[in-house]
Amino acid sequence: MKQYENSILAFEKVKVNFPREWEVYFYLGKGYKKLGDDEQALVNLLKASYLAPQEPHVVFELGVSYEELGEARKALECYYRAKRLSQLGE
Repeated sequence: MKQYENSILAFEKVKVNFPREWEVYFYLGKGYKKLGDDEQALVNLLKASYLAPQEPHVVFELGVSYEELGEARKALECYYRAKRLSQLGE
């Protein structure tokens, strides 16, 4: 778990200089999820999704977070949207 904590600290520092980079928020969300902080995971994945609404893997991870928080309807919407985005990119 220490590696995830270190990664989060590093990405939080990167976020200061690159606040509009969706990848920063995406990886912060994944890191917080690994540590079991579902609320912070959701906050960061929502920001990543806002910055990169056409990235299917971002939308999919957002769905996973919603599902883990018991938001089944929002999760399904994200999964469907992620699938559509993936198909558009093929």
